[in-house]
Amino acid sequence: MVFNKPSELELESLPIKSRRLARIIYSDGDSPEKRGAFGEIGDYTGIPAGLYPHTLNIAKNSPSEFDRMLAATSLAEDHSSDVLEIISADKSPMVKAASAISLSEYGASEYCTKKLFDLYPTEKNEEVRAAYIQTIASAGSDDYAFEPLLKASRDESELVRAQAAIGLAKSEKGKSIAEKMLKTDKSAYVRVAVAEELKCMTDELVSEANRIMKTAKNKKMQEIAFYAMSSIRSEQAQKGLLDALRSNNEVIRWMAIDRISFWNTEKIFGEILNMTDDKYWVARSNAWEALGRMNLDKTVPLVLKKLHEEKESFVWGTMVKLVVQKDKIKFQEIIVHELEGKRPKFKQSALFNLCYEEKDKALPIVEKLFIEGHLDDVLQMLPYPIAQAKSSKAVEIIDKIIKKSEDPEVKVACIDALTQIGSFGAYDVVKTLIKDKNPEIREMAMRSADNIQNWGRSDPVSKHANKATNSVIGKLSTFTRKLFR
Repeated sequence: MVFNKPSELELESLPIKSRRLARIIYSDGDSPEKRGAFGEIGDYTGIPAGLYPHTLNIAKNSPSEFDRMLAATSLAEDHSSDVLEIISADKSPMVKAASAISLSEYGASEYCTKKLFDLYPTEKNEEVRAAYIQTIASAGSDDYAFEPLLKASRDESELVRAQAAIGLAKSEKGKSIAEKMLKTDKSAYVRVAVAEELKCMTDELVSEANRIMKTAKNKKMQEIAFYAMSSIRSEQAQKGLLDALRSNNEVIRWMAIDRISFWNTEKIFGEILNMTDDKYWVARSNAWEALGRMNLDKTVPLVLKKLHEEKESFVWGTMVKLVVQKDKIKFQEIIVHELEGKRPKFKQSALFNLCYEEKDKALPIVEKLFIEGHLDDVLQMLPYPIAQAKSSKAVEIIDKIIKKSEDPEVKVACIDALTQIGSFGAYDVVKTLIKDKNPEIREMAMRSADNIQNWGRSDPVSKHANKATNSVIGKLSTFTRKLFR
């Protein structure tokens, strides 16, 4: 396996947006930015121009198991044959299992089902075999999935049998077999998994699920047991959810916060408050969101006390969203303080929160800080939140950004934002970029100008509607769903 990273000169041939993503996906280590970039590549809109060979290069050749996994899963929607080739060739169970499961997001095609079932008999790792069957099961009631699921229901591995039972329970043809497995399978894990799918969990099975969640060494088993246990409301289930808050599995911890917050008692409030110190940032974010949902009056003072301690910008953003619901003046003070600071990621979070929560009221603040130079380090993302105001002032500020920066990526962001606004003089401003020295910027500006004009002529009622084709917020929300599904 030879892994060659492209030089900066080689990346220059890519379109501007693709170049930015390529730099991120070739970077070292794990980061929210890298996960976000692969999420954007794997979005339903298709792989951005020029990035397919780079994504495939990482999926097949990177020495990083984690990067190969991210790259392979981002290819799942449109390049299932490549993903199946990666599954066949890669030596890592993590890469093989994650790649197989990524194919299930769209429902396993007959082609995928047959290929995975061909690999199933020779696969030694039970987690990978279970992943194959999970993907086959996503075909649901399609007849071509029945025979593989029936065979897998007799597998020696309880992990595999559970996935087969779940798949069989989804179809009329297999439901009776799943019901029989619920009564006769020797594994409590299999019985719990199929009971959850058949919607017939009992307190006895909840107790079994809690035991499995706490003692199973396999994380997949822990998670399926947790989902089954949390699918019903009972005193036994509440006890299990409290235990889940202390799980060694970070996925279970952050999911448990959401489930348990709906009980909304003093005891639960205290338990979730403890989770605001969790080492996993998603758990901390979920905890603050849950506390605000339970009792905003009690939560905001706690937020104000701990806000300065938070080191993750995403969690910080969740916390300030709670403040704005209670005290808009304090919210603005916090935002301005951060925007005058020197932490770009926190500035980005502050800008999005300010512009989404305050809209038109945000623009004078943004304009002042922009003129003073406080926002120079976040110019590339600045147009997107500004565009939410959809006003002539928003267009005016974006025009100033265009005149201040020669960075092509900043100009791309401005074009996208102006397209999103679609009126209030956006057409006149985007026209100024038709003569830009960069041919790609010129082409994008011409396309944007045409789109703005056409929308205005064909649908005057929705002239000011949000019709952005490349909204960063849409990309981020898609990534979040993929990351935490």
